[in-house]
Amino acid sequence: MGTSSISKTEKSKNKLNSNELVLSTLVGREILILSNQLENNSLYTKVVMVHENIISVDRKGVNDLICNIDDDQEVIVQFDYKGQRVSAKAKLYQTMSGRSNIVLSESVIPLQRRMFKRYNLDLLVRCAIFPIKRIVETDIAKLRWLQVEALNVSSGGILLPVPSKITDETFLLLNIDYDSPDLPNLILGQVKHTSSVNKFNYNVGIQFILNEHKNNHFTSLMIKKIPPNALEYTIKTRNRFDKFLSESLSSREE
Repeated sequence: MGTSSISKTEKSKNKLNSNELVLSTLVGREILILSNQLENNSLYTKVVMVHENIISVDRKGVNDLICNIDDDQEVIVQFDYKGQRVSAKAKLYQTMSGRSNIVLSESVIPLQRRMFKRYNLDLLVRCAIFPIKRIVETDIAKLRWLQVEALNVSSGGILLPVPSKITDETFLLLNIDYDSPDLPNLILGQVKHTSSVNKFNYNVGIQFILNEHKNNHFTSLMIKKIPPNALEYTIKTRNRFDKFLSESLSSREE
């Protein structure tokens, strides 16, 4: 999908000014780049540094293609900002030092449609904080598990009520009680936003980690320590699960 076709669907009355965004919060997080030069390629990569209004990204990305984009190219970028998916036109520059830098245009547009439709389902979920900094020493069986009932679910993630605040970007192991061949019984997720319900309750939005994107989040050593079935969720299975939800539960769409 090229940048021209993307921009036609980005309609919103609530445009944001890129100069007002706290871009430093994007460091270490995933960003999607769409380029006419590499049409039909979704270029996922990670933000490695932000300096003023310049966003530096991992030049190789998930599929090792970003370095092939010519210098001074117009692209579309999409990323999560404060729990909302946003999109913006941008210029991508390839530097002599081997970096790919992105400069956003002034107008940033919240996407009216969620990437994945959410459905209200009565799902029991067991979750445990995955201590990424201590993964080498941690025994998975000794993790502290919490059982909750999901507020909603999509093929891209899940919303859970929890009794204490969880920091954004925290990784969680999720054991979801749902009979679907396309949703693994154990899946790894990452907290993307947390909202306070009251003094003792929070709603936590969690994005499922795809197998194709694991190298964006973990070193090869860390990946070896993660239960293999926790990283079995792929782009293909996500698409199948999304289709299943759409066909089976459309009447419960949020």
